Amino acid sequence: PSGKLTATIRMESHRRVAMKRKICLKTTYDPMAMSMGTFVSPTPCRAHSSTDEGRLFRAKALSYALMAELMARFRAERNALRQEQAMQQNERIARMADYIAAHYRENITLQQIAEREYLSVPYASRFFTRMMGMGFSAYLNHVRLTQAVSDLLATDDTIDHIAESNGFANTQAFVQLFKKQYDMLPRQYRKQKYAKAKAAPVQAGNQYEILDTTQYLKYFADFLDK
Repeated sequence: PSGKLTATIRMESHRRVAMKRKICLKTTYDPMAMSMGTFVSPTPCRAHSSTDEGRLFRAKALSYALMAELMARFRAERNALRQEQAMQQNERIARMADYIAAHYRENITLQQIAEREYLSVPYASRFFTRMMGMGFSAYLNHVRLTQAVSDLLATDDTIDHIAESNGFANTQAFVQLFKKQYDMLPRQYRKQKYAKAKAAPVQAGNQYEILDTTQYLKYFADFLDK
């Protein structure tokens, strides 16, 4: 019995040693691979010790720091790209507006502007509307009408001449757009503004007399004779 007990104790001792040395399979993740979203298949590992856990925590901390750095750099680059794109869009819409301002008296089309910017007509239309808050045709008519109103008040030109010189297809198109905007005809608008200008009191110190060329030369000659 004593021999059998001794054999049993030895077997139990060997079993415990084997358990300590036993290699186990464990599903693990490489901390660096985790930052890149990569799964690592099960690999053999020894029983964890406090030292192993410390190394794992440090690896995780480094991977998180790396992820934070990469995300910060990505955001900065993305913001810089957005700013550059916004600048390019502002420059493009400025070129479009400048072209309209220089050629509004002509029969210009959106296709001409799109070709200048190497864009398709549908994309140019959407881009223009998004940037200007109105479509190409509406903006072109706005520019033409603004200049026509200026000519209406600053000159004695006929309505037909004002319409033609500011790019309108015909007088009727100008009158219709004008009436829609000001709720009156161009002649009525001109007459009303003239009447208000004559009725307005002249402030002291700002009294001026409008002279034609002949009167100006006569007054200038009289001034020299004095």
